[in-house]
Amino acid sequence: MKDRTYGAALVSDPLDREALHQKVRKILFELLLNVAEHAYPESDSCFAGVYARIRSARPMRLRDAKAWCEVFDKKTIPIYGQKSFRPNHYAQWLELYICDTGTGLTDQIEQWKAPTSDYAALRALEKAKKSENRFQSIANHIFKSSYSCRKRQDTQRTAVTGLVHLGHMLRQDEDHCRMYVYETRHPGGWLGDHHPWDRENHYSRREIVNTIIKKKPEEYGHLRPVTGTVYAFSFQPKKEKPLDSSVCARLDASGRQKVIETLRGQSTFAEPEAKILSQVSDLD
Repeated sequence: MKDRTYGAALVSDPLDREALHQKVRKILFELLLNVAEHAYPESDSCFAGVYARIRSARPMRLRDAKAWCEVFDKKTIPIYGQKSFRPNHYAQWLELYICDTGTGLTDQIEQWKAPTSDYAALRALEKAKKSENRFQSIANHIFKSSYSCRKRQDTQRTAVTGLVHLGHMLRQDEDHCRMYVYETRHPGGWLGDHHPWDRENHYSRREIVNTIIKKKPEEYGHLRPVTGTVYAFSFQPKKEKPLDSSVCARLDASGRQKVIETLRGQSTFAEPEAKILSQVSDLD
């Protein structure tokens, strides 16, 4: 991802640019890994789609600004799951789409497990398993509760799932996310809101079958909702900068000693210990 692809209004500051890079990398890694591990049967080939674009800010000229607002109101906000989207019109934002055509995220929810110590997550999971629309029922917890169909307490996986990691990142700038999830018993539905996803009554919702196909059968009756899961993110970095001391601080004697002790306990370093310790001493 080249720096020149970004406009100055979006990520002119190096910290903002690096934070956005890391966010996009993490999202691509976690969601494409989910596609490979969960979306398709092991014997099938895996397919995923990725698309990104930068949306321009509102122009300063009155005539151009009016045209921009008309497009935004008629073409952007009516998109399914995006009614709650509230960007800063005078700054650019980045849109990222990731999709697959496998089983929907919650289609195998019966196999999900929740941490035994998280009673709210356990109750929400049991409620969702009995719900007609399991995705909408469990949406509040998707990005904050460590649901998984795999054992987390092993040597290769942490107790925190990839979606929970993404939830922590997305809440920093209150990024907007909308999702489409196909379920066998409730096919096709969109849901979206700014993060954190903990305001159940504020979601923008659109069900494909009940609100589109059934209402206009003469136009859409021959169509069927597509399978799979879709994530659509809108990123617009905030301009507040963290204090320097919260990003990087000089090591005092106690802190330096802790670093040295930690490095001494590592077996993965290829460099001799003396060289490593000399580098640590230069941090002062």
